[in-house]
This record gives sequence, structure tokens and C-alpha cells, in this order.
Amino acid sequence: MKDMRRLRGVLGTAITWALIWLPIGVVTALLPQRRVECIYCAPFWEWFPRFALMWILWGAVSGGIFAIVLMFAERRRSLLELATARVALWGAVGSLALPAALMVRDDFVRGVLIEGRLVFLPLALIAALGAACAAGTLRIARRSAVSGPRPS
Repeated sequence: MKDMRRLRGVLGTAITWALIWLPIGVVTALLPQRRVECIYCAPFWEWFPRFALMWILWGAVSGGIFAIVLMFAERRRSLLELATARVALWGAVGSLALPAALMVRDDFVRGVLIEGRLVFLPLALIAALGAACAAGTLRIARRSAVSGPRPS
């Protein structure tokens, strides 16, 4: 029973983060791109669904990792005892886990400079997005925990 509740929490967090990250991916896709390769030269309907799906999956994986890390790291605390700053830190960790794993896979030494571009700014923005999602998730969870189950 407790495991099912935890699984539901992880899946709920993953879905929520996926829905939050989707509009950010849409905005990112619509920004003008300055790239040598031309992935955006194809018609919009060819590349956009894959781009949106990538952001949805990234948000879901980040939210799931955040929920799992929070579940183990803060297992002795209730929702009301959790510090927002600490939860935001776990959100940043969760959102950076996938890019970090990909950087390690692609050779960590080259990960800091990919084809001459610094990746610190995008990683900082992703960490900020994860921290904001985590703080928002905590706020929503606290609100539902305080109000309790609704009578039917």
C-alpha cells in the first residue's frame, strides 16, 4: 500500500513536470536559432513533434528523478517539515541528472565545452527550472496535505 502511494507520487510528479516543461520547450523551439546545421529547415510539422516530445520526456524524467531523490533523501521528514530551499536544491539535482548522465556518456572532458560552446548557461537555466518546479511541487503537496481528503 505504501509502495503504491510512493509510485503514484513519483508518476504524478513526473507527469506534472512534463506538462510544465512542454511550454518551455515550445518557446525554445520558436526562438530564432543560429546554427550551422539546419534541423529547423525542414517543415515545422516534421521536426516540432519530436522536439516537443523530447521536452516532455526530459521533464518527466527530471520530475521522476527529483521525486525518487526526495523520497530517499528526506524520508524522515513530513511535507510540512521540509525546507523549501532544500527541496529546490533536490529539484535542481533532479533536473541536471539527465544532462549529466548524457555528458558522462559522451565523454565528460568534452562535456564542458561542446564544439567550442560553453554549456554552463543552459545547465544553470535547467537547474533553475528544476528548482522552481520542485518548490512549486512542494507548495501543491503541502496545500493538499493541509486541506486533507475531500468528503464525498
